[in-house]
This record gives sequence, C-alpha cells and structure tokens, in this order.
Amino acid sequence: MKKGFLCFVVLLSVVGGRAQVIPHVGLQKSAAVSNNNSASTIGSAGNVDKTTLMGFDRWYNYVNYLRYSGDSMHWQSTYVNLWNDTTAIFATSDSTYHYNDLTSIGVCFDPFARGFDNDTLYDREICVTSSDAYTIDSISIFGKYMRNNARTSPVDTIRVAIVYGNGSLSSDIPIGQFTDSGSHTNFPYSEYGVDTIWWAGLKHDSLANRADSQGGGRAPVVFDTYLDSSDTASFFQRSVGLPAPLIVPPAGSFGANVVSVSLSFKCGDATYPYDDTVLYGNGSYKRGEFSPLIVFKGINDSMPVFPTYLHYDFNTGYFKKEGVADSGWGDIYMPNWAIINAGHTASKLQYPAIGVHLTCWTCGSVSWFGCDPGKIASQSPSINNSIKINPNPANDELQLSYSFLSPSHLQVVLTNTLGQVVATEDLENVNTGMVDFNTSSLSPGVYFYFVWANGFEQSGKVVVVH
Repeated sequence: MKKGFLCFVVLLSVVGGRAQVIPHVGLQKSAAVSNNNSASTIGSAGNVDKTTLMGFDRWYNYVNYLRYSGDSMHWQSTYVNLWNDTTAIFATSDSTYHYNDLTSIGVCFDPFARGFDNDTLYDREICVTSSDAYTIDSISIFGKYMRNNARTSPVDTIRVAIVYGNGSLSSDIPIGQFTDSGSHTNFPYSEYGVDTIWWAGLKHDSLANRADSQGGGRAPVVFDTYLDSSDTASFFQRSVGLPAPLIVPPAGSFGANVVSVSLSFKCGDATYPYDDTVLYGNGSYKRGEFSPLIVFKGINDSMPVFPTYLHYDFNTGYFKKEGVADSGWGDIYMPNWAIINAGHTASKLQYPAIGVHLTCWTCGSVSWFGCDPGKIASQSPSINNSIKINPNPANDELQLSYSFLSPSHLQVVLTNTLGQVVATEDLENVNTGMVDFNTSSLSPGVYFYFVWANGFEQSGKVVVVH
C-alpha cells in the first residue's frame, strides 16, 4: 500500500495542475447518495458531544465545532445509505433506485486545528498541541438505525477501526495534496479559491471493509458494536469504549498528531438475494440499516456549497465508494475535499458526525493559555494556598508539600510525557502536610504533576535522575 499511495501523491502533484482522479468525481448525483429521509438542520442532532466538564479530558467532534461556530447557519445535515457491499438497492429522494456504492465512512481528527481553542465554545477545556501525547478511550456514533422489527433474531453490526499518524509518508496517515499549479482555473482553485489543498490520507481494507494501517505498520484498533430491534431510532447516538486506551504520541518533526476513525455496517442476515432492496415499496424496512449522520455546507438541502479550506486543518470527512463510483481511488478513502459533481457544485458528503473522547495530562486549558505549545493547564498559586515540589531533579524520592487556607480534598497525579499515570494520591480534609512518592523505579526523564484541591489547581514539571 505504501508504494501505491506514494504514486498517488505524485499524480496529484504533476498532472497538468489538475488532479486526474478528481475531475467531476463520479458520485452519480447527490440524490442518488442520500436516502429519502433527510435530516433537518444540524440542530436536530442536539448537543453533539460538546462537553462542559473541566479537567484533562474532552470530547472532540468536528461536526460539533461547525454547529457552534459563527457560521453554523450554513451547515445542514442529512443521513446517507451505508451497506456492507454493493449488492443492495436503495430508493432515493427522486423515486429512483440505485445500487449501493457507499460501504464505509470515516473522519480524521486534528485536535490542534483552529477553532478547538475557542474560549467561548470550549472555555476551560483542554487543547492538544502537536507536542502533546493524548489517550483515546471511546468514540461516539450518530445516525439513524431502522429495521424490520418483525425480524427479531438478526443482530446487525457497526465496525469501528482507528489508526493514527503524524502526516509523514511513512506514517499510517500520510498527508497528500491537490494542486492547481497557479493557473487559477482548475481544481482546487476553481472550487475552494486556493492553489493547494493538503489532506490526510486513509487506507481502506477492502476485504474487512474498514480503515487499515499503511506506512506506519501498526495494526488498527478494531472493535464492533451491535444493534438489535431495541436500538431502532430515527436519531441514534451511542458512545463506545475502546477495547483498551489508545495512546497517540507527539507528532515529532512533521507536526500533526492526528487520528482517523472509520465506520462500516454489516447486515445481520446471513444471506439476502442479490439485487434485493433494503426497503419495501411502501418505504418500510426489510432489514436493518444504519445511516450515518453527515453535515454539509449549504443554504439548504438542495443547494450545498464548498466548505472553507483552512491551511493545516486536517479535519477531514472520508467516504469509500465502490464499483464505478470509486473513480480511481482504489484502496484509499476519498476525502471530502475531492467530492464534487458535474458543474463544480459541492456534494453534500462532507463531515460524518463521529466524536472522539480523549485525555491529555500535559495539555493546556483553553481559557488559561490557549493552545500554546509547552504550556500546562494550571493556576498560579494564591497567597493562601501553596504547593512545593522537592527535590527537583528527584532521585529515589519526591516530596510534595501543601498548605491550604481551609480543609480541602487533595488529589495529586504524576504522569510521564505520554500522559500515562505513574502515581496518584487522594486525601480528604487536609490543610497542611506532605505527600511522598517513591521514584526509584521510574525511568529517568521528565514527568508532570497535577494538583487539585477545592477549586485550586496547579501543575508543573519534575525531572527524575538516578
């Protein structure tokens, strides 16, 4: 796969200023992609994973940011048909039928992108920089799940796959580009008003129908969540924990610590006839189907427009088309930037609503330091409360002394640079005292301490040497 992707990037860079795999991408037509049960505005999704909790964890969801940004009135939502292969037939909003060609969707999350550091939208929430490691423990899925509830036995499946990378061609999420070479007449300038669009690449495993690793060689995190008749809902939301927390390391010299998540659907029926329809003629469901929630930019459902491109914002929507709609993408997911229809009008397939929950012990806070690299979320000690760390550097023992104006619930966490917790302490009803940490078994290096006590917060860096 690595070789194939490298060739693809070269094509985008040298072919007459125009990406040959792009021109008037064969998505057939918008009406043939969305089903006839369109959602209203994105507001119908409610509060899409926006957390108001303070601390060192946060939900990231690009759809949520778009919904709450100042441009929210121009973001609409819809549901799209998703099926495990291309044998199913769907009815569309124009009363025609078409074979399914969308088998998987996904998103790339770039938590360091502009917008996630907005102190109005995300006051006191964490903000990840490219120099931070962070841990993902769960995701949220949004869409619609409908089925023939008379068929109680089949259990349907949503399969999730997660990979991460730093954007280099040797990572699992390499960065590609579309360029106009300065003529200002071709894609992407004719659609987005810029000479070059950079986008995060994601490999598709056609046999497993999910995201796959490529340059980095790490196996993706893959897990399933199951659906039965009790899950039927015109608006479906589910948060799912990963089998084990996934640590995303700092980006390094390339400068992007991004994560991509794919979703695919598997019908629970063991067999179903080729050329069969998913719905009966009256619109009721023969089988189960999960339809992901997608947002697109436009005045209304029939008038989508192109989203605004921001340099170094790698938040991307992914769509895996099969058959003739593949348009030469092969084993690569099509990014939302490439989805255009004849006449240079934007498709409504842009950003799936998928949330990612992450923890970062070394990240800054939006309200205190913005997202400046190297800043730790903390408050300066007041004259009535104090925390002191000795010795620093530490050898075999680290002492944290504390003094508070009033009795407090004290919590102390010590982490390494990857955000992994190496020691904790939890004390009730304390005023003045000392906490001892045995550091003799810790590897030499940099660590971070975090202290909470009845609204007082402090954090800092400590070095362990032996």
